[in-house]
Amino acid sequence: MLKGSAFRVTFEKALRNILRMAAGNPGPRTIHKTRKEITKLRSWLRLLRDDDFPGYHEHSKRLRKCARILAPARDAHVLCETFEAICNGSGFIKLRKHLKERRRKEQRALETKIHELKQLLEEELKSVDDFTGVTTMRLLDGLERIREEMNDAKRSAHVRKSNSALHTWRKRIKNFSHAAALLDKTPRAALGEELVQLRGMLGELHDLLMLYHMLADEIEKHPDLDHAMGHRAAVLLRNVLVPRHLRIDARR
Repeated sequence: MLKGSAFRVTFEKALRNILRMAAGNPGPRTIHKTRKEITKLRSWLRLLRDDDFPGYHEHSKRLRKCARILAPARDAHVLCETFEAICNGSGFIKLRKHLKERRRKEQRALETKIHELKQLLEEELKSVDDFTGVTTMRLLDGLERIREEMNDAKRSAHVRKSNSALHTWRKRIKNFSHAAALLDKTPRAALGEELVQLRGMLGELHDLLMLYHMLADEIEKHPDLDHAMGHRAAVLLRNVLVPRHLRIDARR
């Protein structure tokens, strides 16, 4: 069980690790891993999410900015890898080439923002003393609050049955999983085997939804792409890969 007094040390250690990963010009896989580590930190921070914790919103804002800086390059990489896996590395030549070029473009764009990312992380590092007074009771209360948020998101997803509600549910599952792991409460035991599997499935669904909508946008923007081929790719995603009860609705 992580004691409240150890929260600051653990948070600082994770921040320093992220700064090391962001050194230089990180490649696509490092970018993906870095963003996942920032997501973990944001989940830990949610343990302290209440109005009387000093600096919470400043910490949250900085980490959210860090995640947003990495998001375009991360998404371009994941979508490219997802489509390659779907196609088994063959077919859709022009479309696959276009996705790879899009990934290179976002990678170059990120290189111009790495300095800003490092500045934000260094500012966050200088502010870790805000966590010095964190108590074990506050962390445990925060974990219960995150559990309730996860259960509320589950109920909303069952009622609304929309892509956005499913995505929110997935985020809340991740929040609880990261927070439970930090407090030495094994996520698999705390969540249950089925919920752990569901978290992975919802992640894959999210990537497929992103790819589906991105394909539609890119085909509209670039007349040199084969519209018929792009439509076939979209239909493949919509009708074959996505489970029938989670069928994509392009209007949402």
